[in-house]
This record gives sequence, C-alpha cells and structure tokens, in this order.
Amino acid sequence: MIMEKQMNHLSKLKENIITPEGVPRLFDLVKVQDDRMKLAFFAAMGNTVVAKDLDQATRIAYGGNIEFRRVVTLDGALFEKSGTMSGGGSKPRGGRMGTSIRAVSVSGEAVANAEKDLAKLVDQLSSVHQRIADAMMHYRQAEKTVSHLEMELAKGHKEVESLNAQYSYIEKQLGSLKAASQPRQDELDRLEELNNIISIEETELRRLTEGSKQLKEKAIELQRKIENAGGERLKLQKAKVNRIQSDIDKSSTEINHHKVQIVTGQKMVKKLKKGIEDSKKEKEKAFEEKEKLLATFKETEQKAFAVQENYIKTQELIDQHKDVLDKAKADYNNLKKTVDDLRALEVDIDYKLQDMKKLLKEWEMKGKGYKKRLDDLQSELTKHMEQIQKDAIDHELVQATLMDGALTEACDLKKALEIVALLEAQLKEMNPNLDSISEYRTKASLYTERVVELNTVTQQRDDLKKQYDELRKIRLDEFMAGFNTISLKLKEMYQMITLGGDAELELVDSLDPFSEGVVFSVRPPKKSWKNIANLSGGEKTLSSLALVFALHHYKPTPLYVMDEIDAALDFKNVSIVGHYVRDRTKDAQFIIISLRNNMFELADRLVGIYKTDNCTKSITINPGSFVVSEKVA
Repeated sequence: MIMEKQMNHLSKLKENIITPEGVPRLFDLVKVQDDRMKLAFFAAMGNTVVAKDLDQATRIAYGGNIEFRRVVTLDGALFEKSGTMSGGGSKPRGGRMGTSIRAVSVSGEAVANAEKDLAKLVDQLSSVHQRIADAMMHYRQAEKTVSHLEMELAKGHKEVESLNAQYSYIEKQLGSLKAASQPRQDELDRLEELNNIISIEETELRRLTEGSKQLKEKAIELQRKIENAGGERLKLQKAKVNRIQSDIDKSSTEINHHKVQIVTGQKMVKKLKKGIEDSKKEKEKAFEEKEKLLATFKETEQKAFAVQENYIKTQELIDQHKDVLDKAKADYNNLKKTVDDLRALEVDIDYKLQDMKKLLKEWEMKGKGYKKRLDDLQSELTKHMEQIQKDAIDHELVQATLMDGALTEACDLKKALEIVALLEAQLKEMNPNLDSISEYRTKASLYTERVVELNTVTQQRDDLKKQYDELRKIRLDEFMAGFNTISLKLKEMYQMITLGGDAELELVDSLDPFSEGVVFSVRPPKKSWKNIANLSGGEKTLSSLALVFALHHYKPTPLYVMDEIDAALDFKNVSIVGHYVRDRTKDAQFIIISLRNNMFELADRLVGIYKTDNCTKSITINPGSFVVSEKVA
C-alpha cells in the first residue's frame, strides 16, 4: 500500500470519534510498533466497530448513524454498509424468536436505572480504554527511551573500556617519561657551558652590529658626496641619459614587435592569396557542377514529366480495357487449363502411339516374311506356266500338270501355315508384358496429379513470397520512420546536454539498412566531427546518454534503471543530466545508482546501503523533508 496515497485519511484518523453504545473501533484495538503504519490500517478498516454479540451489532448496524453501519462481532459475524451480513461462528445459532409466550414484567423505572448504570459503565470503560491507550503510548515511549539508553549505556561501557585501556597504557609510559624528563649532571654542565658561550657571542654580535651601523652611515655619506660631485648639471644629464636609454629600449621593443607583425602579415597575405585562389577554383568548380546539376535536373524533370504522362495514359488505357483484360485473363486461365489437359492427353496418346508403332513394326516384319513367301510361290507358278507353254503338250497333260502344280501349291500353302503357327507359338513363348499399357495409364494419371500439386505449391510459394515482400516493406518503413524520429531527437538531446554540440546517425548502406548497420558520429562543442570510438570517456558518456534518451523518447517505458551513468562526467554535465532526468520523472520512474551529490540531491527518495555487524542494511529517506525542516528552523 502506497502511504502517500492514504494521506486523505489523516484528518479522520486524528478525530475524536464517539461510537454508538461506547463500543470500541476495530482500528483502536490494533497495536503497532511504528505509529506511522496506523494510517494503512485505518485505510483498510475505517470506522469498523466491534460488538459483543449479534443483538448489539444489529442495533448499531441498523441504527440511525450511517457512519457506523460496518460492525463486526466477537464471533466473526460482519455487517456491511450495504446491509448484508456475512461470517459467523462455527456453531449454528437460532433466532431470538420462539413459539412460547413468556410473561415478563419489567418496570420502566428499572429500565431507566439500568440504562443509567449502563451509560456510567460505558463512560468508565471509555476512560479505562483511554487510560490504557495513554499507558501504552507512555510504555512505547518508555521502551524507545530504554532502548536508546541501553544503546547509550553500551556505548558508554565501550568508551570506559577504551579509556581504561588508554589509562593503563599511559600509566605504564609515565614512569619512563619521568625518568627521561630528569636531566643528567653532565647535561646540566654542558647547558651551563653553552649559556656562557651564548652570552659571549651575543656581546660580540652587538659590537659588530654597532660597527656595521657606523660603516653603513659612512657609506651613505660617501654615496651622497659622489652623487653631488658634478652638481645639478650632472644630475640633469644622467636623467636625460636614463630617459633616452628608456626610449631606445622601448623603440627597440616596438621595432621587434613590428618586425614580427610584418613577418606574420606576409605569411598571412600569402596564405590568404592561396586561399583566394583555391576559393576561386572551388567557385569555378562549383559553378560547373551547378550547371551540370541544373542540366541533369532539367533532363530528369523532362523525363519525369514524360514518364508521368505515359503513366497517366497507361492508367487510362488500363481503366478503359480493364473489363476486357479481366475477361482475357479468365479466358487465358481456361485455355491454360485446357492446354494442360491436352498436354497430359498428348503424353498419354504419345505413349500409346509408340506402343502401336512397335506393334506395327512387328506386323510389318511378319508381312514381309509372308510377302516374300508369296513372291516365291508366284515365281514358281510362273515358271510352271512357262514350262507348260514350252512343252506344248496336250490338254490332259496340261491338266495333269496343273493338278500337280495345285498339289504342290497346296503343299506350299500348308507349309506356310505351319510356319505361321510356329511363329505364333514362338510369339507366345516370348511372353510379352501386356499390363504395361495399364501401368502407363496409371503413371500418366499420377503424373497429372503431381502436375496439379506442383501448380498448387507454386501458387502457395508465390503467395508466401508476396506476403514476405510485404512484411519486409512494412519492416523497412517502420524502421526508417523510427530511425528518422530517433535521429532528430538525438540531435536535440545532444545539443541540450552538451550546450551546442551536434550528433548524427547515418546508415552504412541506405539501400539495405539491415545489412551493415549504422554509424554514430558526434561533434563536441568547438571540435571537429569524430566517430564515437575516438572520443574521451566523458564525451562517450554524453553521446551514449543522448542516444539512450532519444531511444526512450521514441519508445518510452514506465521504469528505468541506470548504474553510475555520471561516473565520467564533470559537475556541470552531471547537473544537466540530473535536471533532465528529474524533468522526465513526470511520466516515468528512474532508479539511478550514483555517487555524485549533485545527482542524488535531486532525487525524490534516497536509499542508502551500509554494513553493521557484518550484515548489509539499507535506509530510505526523503531529501525534501530535510529541506523543509531546515527552512522551518
């Protein structure tokens, strides 16, 4: 519980509350070692009163006083301000109402006397409670006084022991010191001899002093005579000589000074002439570069206008043909799907065609064999006919010959059929795999499925790549926005901390900021630009603090912990940083470990760490309270 937030209860805490029926408040029954903690208990309990039983609690809770609507009994039952009752003892309790009628006669005078006695007892109880509270307060004060006196007594014992030890040590040394302080006889004789020598020497010294005084007076007189030997004229000439010599020395000094100025001026003139020439050259170069840049800018501007016009025309043309383009895309997709199906069918037909070509080649080979055999038969028949014509025999002979030829031909045909049957038997023995066609069809359908899966995966890959590119663009945009904000705030913070310096954050690779990182350069007041690695300790600290504060400005947090950030800073910079941190405590909390008084004197709370009895302890104080007490004092 934050004690400062409960200060509004302090006035209620100090009020003298008169409770109904003289019952005590629950807050008054709480005993604490530190009175400052009472505020926390009062914030939780308020004016909750403690009743002896449910009857008394009911009378108080449902009475006319709204402030004491919250009542708790000794059995644990609680009456809230809203009128609800909760809690209670572990045993069930029956109500006060019963079915039997009891005749109880109590006179009004007895009730009045009983109420008066009750009021007296309540007053006595209140006074007893007050005396108990006063006694407890005196007891606590006495305890504090006793503990303080015990501490002082322990300290006194320690001091007495220390003084006793010193006394014994000094007492031991006293005898030796007394013996050492008594001079010996030879030392007394020597002292008397030295005193005699001193008196003789003092007499001689006075004599010599007198003689020296007389000689000094004679020397002064002789010097005066020497100076007056030439008279006033010699004095005037000496004064002129001295004045002329002084003028000569002054003129020589001025001549040397002017010579140095002339040499310096000549060097400066040469340097300025060279600077003017260099400036003219740089000016000419700058004009040339300006002309080039203007020409390039005009050319780029014209190209930009042309590109913009083409873009506008293209956009208008796209808008005009958008429906046609969508329809063409749909037709293209349908045609693409049809082409893919036809390609799959083409592959299937191609495999079937290859099988048919193989089968055709086999039948062609068989046909060639049959044709050759038929040609042989026809050639033999032709030979027989020619033989018949040559022989020119009679019809019967011819008929007999034909019959013989037919029989021969029949024998040859029978032989050919036998050959065909033999070939078919050999073909069966070859055992061709007729299931290859069905297997091919299965592979072709599997290939089609794989093509569909490939197209699906390709589409998913394109979608993921598009999403990845969009995320990269979002990351780049957010990074550049944050980078620009931090860079501007860094300039402001560094100028504020250093009273006139400058700082810069630059990207190593502006096209890809995430590949090479950033470069942090600073220019301390009245110095040149430097990398942060080449700065001194204090300058590094100021640069780092400026960057940290800029980062916190971009993305603030409610709590900051800093460990000796002012170790390498001087008094002025510590004060600047401390006042800035104090200004930032309006919307954040800072925990700073520091050993510089002008830093921690600005704090709202000081936590000190110390060690006693081989144990580390801490203490917290409010510097503002001490400042107020000093003003009051």
